[in-house]
Amino acid sequence: MNKSEIFETHQVNITALRAYGFSEKDGRYIYKQYIDDTGLFLVAAISENIFLIKVYDSNTNEEYFPFNITYPVGSFIAEIRKKADKFIENIVSECFTCVDRKQMLLRYVKETYQIEPEYPWKKFPSYATLKTPKRKKWFGVIMTVPYKVLGIEKDGMVDVLNIKCFPSVVVEQIDNKQFFPAYHMNKKYWMTILLNQNISFDKIKALIDKSFQLVEM
Repeated sequence: MNKSEIFETHQVNITALRAYGFSEKDGRYIYKQYIDDTGLFLVAAISENIFLIKVYDSNTNEEYFPFNITYPVGSFIAEIRKKADKFIENIVSECFTCVDRKQMLLRYVKETYQIEPEYPWKKFPSYATLKTPKRKKWFGVIMTVPYKVLGIEKDGMVDVLNIKCFPSVVVEQIDNKQFFPAYHMNKKYWMTILLNQNISFDKIKALIDKSFQLVEM
């Protein structure tokens, strides 16, 4: 089971991993926990931006592959998955810190420009727009969209930021991994950024500042 998406919104605390009981081996942090009365045990392996969970047979020390079936059938596998989810939940709670790029960005804009977000769409109540104080024009749009609308073959949703840029910057930055052609906006002058852990917050601040200047000045 791959839970690496946790790194998009959380930061691992190595000191906390060690205190929790993880041991370091070959650049990875490993933790093992037996599942009561099943003859199985769970193993969590955490390294840079990778979080893997596997189940092993206690008697053979071989991986228990039925756990990896996407749609398991039967109460036993369902119970194992439930215990694995609890296992993961505890590790995340004790060893990770939530880093919400969206909230960090909104705080930054408020502190820097004294601007509060507006939520103009009833159908999408979490979508926020950021307007300049003088011209009342958007310099940022924050949305939560499915990965797949950006061409990313991945389930789930992600927070994104649309910002205005010079066309040359748009061309230079677009990599279809972190930076994308603007979602639902002019793709010549705007681009979409994933608000996850793969981009530094200093980079986000620099881009939103430039967008503000382009729109307001």
